[in-house]
Formats: sequence, C-alpha cells, structure tokens
Amino acid sequence: MYESSKGSVEYALARFQLAETLLVIGERNGSHATLLEASDEYREALKVLSRETHALDWAMVQSGLGGALTQLGNVSHESKYYLEAVECLKAALTVRTRDEFRLDWTVSQTNLANALLSIGLDETGTSHLEQARDAYLTVLEVDFQTAAPEIWGAARAGLGGALQFIGERVGSVELLSEAVSEYRLASGVFQFGRAPRYWARIHINIARTLIALSKLENKVGICFEAISILTPIQSILTPETTPVDWVKLNETLGDALYEVALHVRDVSQARLAASAYNAALHVRRFKRVSFSLSTIRASRRRAVKLIATLRHEQSGSRSAQ
Repeated sequence: MYESSKGSVEYALARFQLAETLLVIGERNGSHATLLEASDEYREALKVLSRETHALDWAMVQSGLGGALTQLGNVSHESKYYLEAVECLKAALTVRTRDEFRLDWTVSQTNLANALLSIGLDETGTSHLEQARDAYLTVLEVDFQTAAPEIWGAARAGLGGALQFIGERVGSVELLSEAVSEYRLASGVFQFGRAPRYWARIHINIARTLIALSKLENKVGICFEAISILTPIQSILTPETTPVDWVKLNETLGDALYEVALHVRDVSQARLAASAYNAALHVRRFKRVSFSLSTIRASRRRAVKLIATLRHEQSGSRSAQ
C-alpha cells in the first residue's frame, strides 16, 4: 500500500500513523514485538523526513519514537531503549521549543520526563528520578490544563510517580503524601467514565503509594484504604485485554493483603494475598506478555509461608486452650 508513494511526505506520515496505532496496542498489551514494530515504523518515517526539510514533522516523529522506545524499555528492562528514547526526545525539543510550539513542547517534555523516570526505576539511587521530577515540574510551570487536559493529567501522574519512587527510596512520608496528591489531581482528568483504563492505572498507583506509607508509619489501616481502592478495579481489567495493568493490580492487591495479614495475624487475609498473586501470574498464559514475573512469584512464596506460620500459630493457640 505504500510502494506507489514511497519517499513522499504522505508516505512518511502514513507510517507515522501506523506507528501511533501500534504503540497504543503494544502499550496496552505489554507486547515487545508490537512495540518493536511501532519503533520500526517511526524509523521508516524518519528515512523520509529530515530536520532541515520538514522540521515539525521530523520532531513529531522523533517524539513518537521516544515514547515507543520508553515503552520497549518498560517491557524488556533493557536500558538501551531508555537511553535512545532520551536522545530522540531531546532532538525533538530542539524544534518543539517552549516559546514557539508550547503544546507540542509539553508533549515531548512529558515524554522526556517519562523516559528519565523509567531509567531511574532501573537504578538504585535517585539521580534520574530527580531529573524526571524536575522535568515534570518544568512542564507544569506552563498553564495548559484547559488547552490539553490529558497531557496535563499525564504530567501530574508522572510527577506522582517520581515523588513516589524517590519517597520510597529515601523513606520520606512527606514525598509519598505529595505523590498521592499528584495522582489524585491526575485522576480528576482521567475519570472512570471517560478513560477507565487510565483511571484504574492511577488508582493502582495511589494504592501502591498508600502501602509504602503504611509501612513507614506502621499504620495497617492505610492498607485497608488501599484494598478499598483496588477492589472495584477488578471488574474493569482482565488478563486477556489489559495484561500489564492486570498484573500490577493483583500484585498491589496481594501486597496490601499481605501487610494486613502480617499485622493482624489473619490467615484468611494471607490466603487472599496468595490468591491475588496467583491471579497476577495468570498472564503466563498469554505469550505476548514480555515482562518478568519473578518478583510476584517471590511474593507468592512469601504469602504461602505466612499462611503456614499463621496456621501453626492458630494450632498452638488451640492446643494451649
């Protein structure tokens, strides 16, 4: 379908549109192959477009490629994708400047922050996480909430993520509390009725942050709040249609239930935790899912061990009576 116009701007933009569609599908399904195909389509468009002859279109494609490479890194955990994503996005920002193309700048700057955040998640320190936080804050200096609410919401959610992970690593209740506030601002944009999958994703992140807060403050009641947030999301996500989000939902639910079981010594809560981890591992049936499930397997083993411990405690208590 492309051969007759190959080498034209129309051809390049058609490849760009195909790449955008593949990116949405690959991001939803966690498919390495689909995301790789999307990145190839962006690269095909860049063979035609150049900064010198079609600067705005070239920058648009560079920005899209940066987003696809970030998602590739997320499913493969290969840092080379993140590093290339940063280069693509910085290139796009040489054209999409804050003064001349403000809304386009917010998209590329947010994507750059996303790439930096992903690099930071694979590191032990907080350097790239702090760079991501600063990049999100730079975006949010611009008043564009009305003009582009979804981009604004994505930047708010990204800032929440940066604050969450920095807070977890440095043990800061203040940063984790700020993260919850940012996520809740983002959820005002991605409401359930308009964008249920993004609404669900943001609320999973809120729950994860609340679990971290409960550990720092030693307040198990916060985990009950996390469970109440997560429970209705189970009716929205499925392992078939949204496997990545399904895994995150059930892993987070398992973590919250485990913390409750650990603190109140309730074997039924420990069993529910193990069941949640099993539900997350159900995605093994879908070969297109590329991410590692080793952490969840370890969490399930931990929950099973706690079940045995609590049953032993109950048995000992009955014997003593």
